[in-house]
Amino acid sequence: MPKTAKQPEGVLNPTDVGTHAAPSRRDAARGRQMSLSQIAGALDRDRNTVKKWLDQGCPFVEKADRDTGREWALDVAEVVRWLERRSAEAAAEKLGAGPDGAVTEGEAKRRRAVAQAIIAEAEAAEIMGTLSRTSVMLDRVAADYAEIRGRLTGIGDTAAGQVERKVAKRVKEIVDEAVSGALSALRTDGGAAPSAG
Repeated sequence: MPKTAKQPEGVLNPTDVGTHAAPSRRDAARGRQMSLSQIAGALDRDRNTVKKWLDQGCPFVEKADRDTGREWALDVAEVVRWLERRSAEAAAEKLGAGPDGAVTEGEAKRRRAVAQAIIAEAEAAEIMGTLSRTSVMLDRVAADYAEIRGRLTGIGDTAAGQVERKVAKRVKEIVDEAVSGALSALRTDGGAAPSAG
């Protein structure tokens, strides 16, 4: 049997059509990957909360392994979808419960159908461009935040370079302290100080 040449990475074999995501989708998925701490910060939740979600079936890309030093890797879009589904199902379950809280099997099925309809409606609205996924907005905000944070941490050096040499060090300290205070007030930053320079 003749050997076949290995396909270059990112090139789909015609027999594999439909079994692999297009390279651009894979790249987009990699760009959405976050650690457990990053997901917790982006969604304004505690790390322990995200760990509980994982125990409850929250999807992940890669599981943490202490032996190899590997951290959790999660796709923020998949986590948000999972949370949306869970929230929709929980809301649907709350509707129509009797005074004792018991729900018949028929009512439970109806609620599940309602939850699935809500999810389908949200997905259709996204496709039509009338709704944006939280994960997309989080990605945009995170990119802008990183850019702004980077620029802010460089202000001390810039200011120090524009004053007399004998006061430059003190000017840098004052500006760095003010920037650090401003950044520590932001939830996402959690008290990170400007890099020493």
